[in-house]
Amino acid sequence: MEVSGLGLDGFLHRFFIVAFLPTALAGLFVIVLVQAGAPGGVDLTALWRNMTHTSVAAILVALVLSLMLALLLSPALLGLVRTLEGLWPRWLRPLSSLGIWRQGRRRDRLIRREEFLLAKAAAGDEQALIDSGEIGALWRKRFPPGSTLLPTTFGNALSASEGRAGSRYGWDAVVAWPRLYPLLPDRMQEIADDRRMRMDMMVSLAVYCTVSAAATGGLLATTGYWLLLILIPLSSAALAYRSATTAAVAYGDTLEVCFDLYRFQLLEQLHVPLPADSAAEKVIAERLCLQWRQGVEEPPLIYAHPVSAELS
Repeated sequence: MEVSGLGLDGFLHRFFIVAFLPTALAGLFVIVLVQAGAPGGVDLTALWRNMTHTSVAAILVALVLSLMLALLLSPALLGLVRTLEGLWPRWLRPLSSLGIWRQGRRRDRLIRREEFLLAKAAAGDEQALIDSGEIGALWRKRFPPGSTLLPTTFGNALSASEGRAGSRYGWDAVVAWPRLYPLLPDRMQEIADDRRMRMDMMVSLAVYCTVSAAATGGLLATTGYWLLLILIPLSSAALAYRSATTAAVAYGDTLEVCFDLYRFQLLEQLHVPLPADSAAEKVIAERLCLQWRQGVEEPPLIYAHPVSAELS
C-alpha cells in the first residue's frame, strides 16, 4: 500500500535514499573484495595499492554502473517488500508454514504474558497494569488480528499497520488510503512519505546486503578464515531487517493518525452525509470499502451536495 505525492525533487531524493544508496553500499563491499584479490585470496597490501591508484575515470564508471543498476532495480521494490513480507510462491509453502508457526508462537507468548499481567493487575498490582498495557500494544502493533499471520516478522508488522489504520471506524486502509492520501495536509503527507521512505530504504538495504553476502561467500569460499568477512554484509542485512520492522510499525502509527484526523474529509469529498455516531460511520465506511474493493454498489448511497455560495 503506497501512495506518494512527491515532486521531481522529492522523487530524486527518494530514488537516492531507497534505490541508489543501498545498491552502492552493497556493491562497494564486493568491489573492495575484488580489489583485494578475491576470489584468489585477500591481500590488504594489494587492496591499498589498487585503491590509491584508482583513477577518477574508474570511479565515475563505477558510479554510473551503480546508478544504472539502481534504475533497473527500482521498479522491483514492491517485489522486495512482498518478499520480506513472506508472500512467497507455492513451492516455498513448507518454509512459509514453518515461519507462520514460529510467528504464531511468538504472538501467543506475548498474549499469555499480557493475560498474566492483567491477572496480577486485578489483584492490585499497579505496575503489572502498566506492563500489560505495554505488552498489549506491542503484540497488536507487531501482529495482525485473527489468524492471518505471515511467515516473517516484517510482514506481520506491516500487515498489522495496514490492519489497524482506520479499522475501528470500519475502513479498510488498503483500499481507502489511496483516496485519503491526496486530501491530507502537506505536512501530514511529508510525514507519511518520510516514514514510508525509511521503511523502503531498510527493505532495499536488507535485500541487497543479503545478495552481497552471497557474493562474498562465493568469492571467499576457498580463502580460509577470510570467509568470516561474510559476517559484515550478513549482520548489516540483519540490522536493516530489524530496522525495516521498526519502520513498518512507525509507518502504521502514521496511517492510524491520518484516519483518526482526516477520514471525515474523505466523506465530504465523496458528498456522503457525515454520520451521527460511530455505528453509522462503520456502516458507511464498510459499504464504501466493499464498493471500492469488490464493486458492490447495493444498496445505493445517498449523497449530500453542499449548497454553493452563488445559490446561497
